[in-house]
Amino acid sequence: MARKLNTLVLLVFAVAVFANAAEAAETRWTWSEPTTGSPVMFYNVFYSPDGTNWVLQDTTHTNTWVFQPQDYPYQVSVSGVDAWDREGPRSDASEPDLGPPGQPGIPTIISIILGAIAGISITLLIVGAFLGWFRK
Repeated sequence: MARKLNTLVLLVFAVAVFANAAEAAETRWTWSEPTTGSPVMFYNVFYSPDGTNWVLQDTTHTNTWVFQPQDYPYQVSVSGVDAWDREGPRSDASEPDLGPPGQPGIPTIISIILGAIAGISITLLIVGAFLGWFRK
Protein backbone atom coordinates (compact mmCIF):
# COMPACT_ATOMS: atom_id res chain seq x y z
CA MET A 1 0.00 0.00 0.00
CA ALA A 2 2.85 2.37 0.86
CA ARG A 3 4.38 1.75 -2.57
CA LYS A 4 1.12 2.70 -4.35
CA LEU A 5 0.77 5.80 -2.18
CA ASN A 6 4.34 6.86 -3.04
CA THR A 7 3.52 6.37 -6.72
CA LEU A 8 0.39 8.52 -6.35
CA VAL A 9 2.35 11.26 -4.58
CA LEU A 10 5.00 11.16 -7.31
CA LEU A 11 2.29 11.39 -10.00
CA VAL A 12 0.67 14.38 -8.30
CA PHE A 13 4.10 16.05 -7.99
CA ALA A 14 4.80 15.40 -11.70
CA VAL A 15 1.46 16.96 -12.70
CA ALA A 16 2.22 20.02 -10.54
CA VAL A 17 5.69 20.43 -12.06
CA PHE A 18 4.26 20.08 -15.59
CA ALA A 19 1.59 22.69 -14.87
CA ASN A 20 4.22 25.16 -13.64
CA ALA A 21 6.40 24.50 -16.68
CA ALA A 22 3.47 25.21 -19.00
CA GLU A 23 2.99 28.66 -17.45
CA ALA A 24 6.53 29.69 -18.43
CA ALA A 25 6.27 28.34 -22.00
CA GLU A 26 7.80 30.19 -24.91
CA THR A 27 5.83 30.72 -28.09
CA ARG A 28 7.83 30.82 -31.33
CA TRP A 29 6.39 32.70 -34.30
CA THR A 30 7.51 32.85 -37.92
CA TRP A 31 6.22 34.43 -41.14
CA SER A 32 7.21 34.62 -44.79
CA GLU A 33 9.29 37.53 -46.03
CA PRO A 34 7.66 40.05 -48.42
CA THR A 35 8.05 39.21 -52.11
CA THR A 36 7.75 42.82 -53.33
CA GLY A 37 9.16 46.22 -52.36
CA SER A 38 12.53 47.15 -50.88
CA PRO A 39 14.50 44.69 -48.73
CA VAL A 40 13.42 44.39 -45.08
CA MET A 41 16.00 45.50 -42.48
CA PHE A 42 13.87 44.48 -39.49
CA TYR A 43 10.31 43.65 -38.52
CA ASN A 44 8.03 45.39 -36.06
CA VAL A 45 6.09 42.83 -34.04
CA PHE A 46 2.70 43.94 -32.75
CA TYR A 47 0.71 42.30 -29.95
CA SER A 48 -3.00 42.49 -29.21
CA PRO A 49 -5.00 40.84 -26.43
CA ASP A 50 -8.30 41.49 -28.22
CA GLY A 51 -7.50 41.85 -31.95
CA THR A 52 -8.32 45.59 -32.00
CA ASN A 53 -5.84 47.35 -29.70
CA TRP A 54 -2.36 46.76 -31.13
CA VAL A 55 0.88 47.57 -29.30
CA LEU A 56 4.41 47.50 -30.74
CA GLN A 57 5.82 44.64 -28.67
CA ASP A 58 9.27 44.10 -30.17
CA THR A 59 11.49 44.28 -33.24
CA THR A 60 13.47 41.46 -34.83
CA HIS A 61 16.02 41.26 -37.66
CA THR A 62 14.80 37.81 -38.74
CA ASN A 63 11.40 36.47 -39.69
CA THR A 64 11.06 34.68 -36.34
CA TRP A 65 10.10 35.91 -32.90
CA VAL A 66 10.10 34.25 -29.47
CA PHE A 67 7.61 35.41 -26.87
CA GLN A 68 6.73 34.44 -23.30
CA PRO A 69 3.07 35.46 -23.07
CA GLN A 70 1.63 36.57 -19.76
CA ASP A 71 -2.01 36.73 -20.83
CA TYR A 72 -4.22 34.69 -23.17
CA PRO A 73 -5.69 34.88 -25.70
CA TYR A 74 -3.57 37.18 -27.83
CA GLN A 75 -2.76 37.79 -31.48
CA VAL A 76 0.39 38.84 -33.36
CA SER A 77 0.90 40.93 -36.50
CA VAL A 78 4.15 42.05 -38.15
CA SER A 79 5.34 44.72 -40.58
CA GLY A 80 8.62 45.08 -42.44
CA VAL A 81 10.80 48.20 -42.15
CA ASP A 82 13.42 49.05 -44.80
CA ALA A 83 16.81 50.82 -44.58
CA TRP A 84 15.11 54.24 -44.93
CA ASP A 85 12.87 53.49 -41.91
CA ARG A 86 9.80 53.11 -44.12
CA GLU A 87 7.27 50.71 -42.67
CA GLY A 88 5.32 48.47 -45.03
CA PRO A 89 1.76 47.26 -44.41
CA ARG A 90 1.06 44.98 -41.48
CA SER A 91 0.40 41.32 -41.97
CA ASP A 92 -3.01 39.90 -41.24
CA ALA A 93 -3.42 39.05 -37.57
CA SER A 94 -2.55 35.56 -36.41
CA GLU A 95 -5.19 33.22 -35.12
CA PRO A 96 -5.67 33.83 -31.38
CA ASP A 97 -3.23 31.90 -29.21
CA LEU A 98 -5.44 30.49 -26.47
CA GLY A 99 -2.48 29.41 -24.37
CA PRO A 100 -1.71 26.07 -22.81
CA PRO A 101 -4.49 23.89 -21.43
CA GLY A 102 -6.04 25.04 -18.17
CA GLN A 103 -5.27 23.47 -14.83
CA PRO A 104 -6.82 20.02 -14.37
CA GLY A 105 -8.76 19.16 -11.23
CA ILE A 106 -7.16 17.70 -8.12
CA PRO A 107 -6.35 13.99 -8.60
CA THR A 108 -8.51 11.69 -6.48
CA ILE A 109 -8.32 7.97 -5.88
CA ILE A 110 -11.02 6.07 -7.74
CA SER A 111 -9.91 2.56 -6.75
CA ILE A 112 -7.18 0.71 -4.91
CA ILE A 113 -6.05 -2.68 -6.16
CA LEU A 114 -4.24 -4.67 -3.52
CA GLY A 115 -1.45 -7.06 -4.40
CA ALA A 116 -2.31 -10.77 -4.86
CA ILE A 117 -0.94 -11.89 -1.47
CA ALA A 118 -2.75 -9.13 0.41
CA GLY A 119 -5.98 -9.96 -1.48
CA ILE A 120 -5.73 -13.63 -0.52
CA SER A 121 -5.08 -12.83 3.14
CA ILE A 122 -8.05 -10.43 3.28
CA THR A 123 -10.28 -13.06 1.63
CA LEU A 124 -9.14 -15.69 4.15
CA LEU A 125 -9.85 -13.33 7.04
CA ILE A 126 -13.36 -12.67 5.74
CA VAL A 127 -14.05 -16.39 5.14
CA GLY A 128 -12.59 -17.25 8.55
CA ALA A 129 -14.74 -14.64 10.28
CA PHE A 130 -17.83 -15.85 8.38
CA LEU A 131 -17.20 -19.51 9.38
CA GLY A 132 -16.51 -18.47 12.97
CA TRP A 133 -19.84 -16.64 13.08
CA PHE A 134 -21.68 -19.78 11.96
CA ARG A 135 -19.98 -21.95 14.62
CA LYS A 136 -21.41 -19.90 17.44
